Amino acid sequence: MDQSKGNYVSTKTCQVNDTLTIMSAPTIDKESFPGKVGLVMDVRLDRTNDAMKLRLNGTQVASMEPALGDDAAKWISRRIKIVAKVEYPGLAKSGFIYTVI
Repeated sequence: MDQSKGNYVSTKTCQVNDTLTIMSAPTIDKESFPGKVGLVMDVRLDRTNDAMKLRLNGTQVASMEPALGDDAAKWISRRIKIVAKVEYPGLAKSGFIYTVI
């Protein structure tokens, strides 16, 4: 992901048990990863008060949508907690598992 377009939530910028406050309604991202659609939103890292961007893939959205609701405009001010770090050995990458609090 092009970090020059914003400070993204990643395993380099955040840690397990951090909380994020959603600051904007998500927008659809079809460009960062060819063939994959995600949602990108502005968030605040509560621990440091830093403004960041969070990109969620379809699986992440599906797991959080029941708690957030289907009206994305109402997601603003809701909080998300990073509950675990997950490794993707085949991709040589790592990411997070989130929950709505």
